Amino acid sequence: MASPSKPTGRKKLPADKRRTEIERCRLTMPEKKAVRAKAATAGLTVSEYMRRRALDHRIEQVKATADANVISELNKIGVNVNQFVRATHRNSDMQIYWKEIGAEVQRVLATVAARYGS
Repeated sequence: MASPSKPTGRKKLPADKRRTEIERCRLTMPEKKAVRAKAATAGLTVSEYMRRRALDHRIEQVKATADANVISELNKIGVNVNQFVRATHRNSDMQIYWKEIGAEVQRVLATVAARYGS
């Protein structure tokens, strides 16, 4: 016996909630690039960004994601810290480097915080 099929996809919106109308505006190329960049920064489509701006709705800024270079640098520092911890536990003379490591970690974290927010 076949089971009844489940509805798939998104539920249809009521007629008064559907966005069926299109409004166009002309922009210069620099304006178009600026609008697209601002929409991307906000994590919105251009249409949603322009709609929210036109209707005075709040636009939340999306936190920037860390770039690959910062992630790689932090990973390398983490590996070095791990190596120094192991060496310290083996009573190695690595203890003298902890101040340098701490200063480097603080420098990188300050850079990340300045670029992406704390």
